[in-house]
Amino acid sequence: MDCKRSICIIKMKTEIKNAGIALMALVLSVSVVSALGISLEYTKSNPLQLYPGQSVVVPLNLQNYLGNEDVMVELSIVEGMDIARFSQTEYLLKAGTYDNYANLIVTAPTNALIGAEEIVTVSLTTVNEENSKEMVSLGSAMEFSFPVQIVAKTEQPAPAISNNWILAIGVIVVLLILWWIVSSMSKGKKKRK
Repeated sequence: MDCKRSICIIKMKTEIKNAGIALMALVLSVSVVSALGISLEYTKSNPLQLYPGQSVVVPLNLQNYLGNEDVMVELSIVEGMDIARFSQTEYLLKAGTYDNYANLIVTAPTNALIGAEEIVTVSLTTVNEENSKEMVSLGSAMEFSFPVQIVAKTEQPAPAISNNWILAIGVIVVLLILWWIVSSMSKGKKKRK
C-alpha cells in the first residue's frame, strides 16, 4: 500500500512540474503577444469600397511599442488572395516603435458585380533566427479581417468655382474699369490743350 502511495505522489509531482512549465511558457508567450500590434482604418463597420477595376494601397500600421527587442515579422494574406497582395512581406519592427507601415494593395476585379463583398484577412507572424515561423498570437489574435465592398463608380462633379476666385476676378474687372476711366480722362485732357 505504501508503494502505491509513493507512485501517486511521484505522478502528482510530475504533473505539477509539467503544469508549471506549461504555465511559464504561456506567460512568456503572452508577453511577446502584447508587444506587437497591427491596425488599419477599415473594419466590419467601415468597409473598403472599390469600384470594378479600382486599385488602392491600404497602409497597415505595424507596432512594437511595448516590446523590448526588435522583431522580424512576416505578413501574409489568409483570405482574399485573389484581390489583395503585399508590396513587401517581411519587416523589422524596432523595439518601442509604432510608426512602421506595410502597403497592402487591394484591386477589385474588372468584372466584379456591384454589391458583391469579399473579406480580406491578414496574418502577422514572427520570423526567428532559424528562419522558421511561429504564430505571434494565441488563436487568431494577430489576424485582422476587413470587408471589401464593390460599389458603382461615381462621376466626380466638376469643381465649383470658389468664392475666392470670384472675388479675385471681380477685383480685376473693377481695376480694369478704373484704369480705362482714368486713361480716358487723361486722353480727354490732352485733347483739350
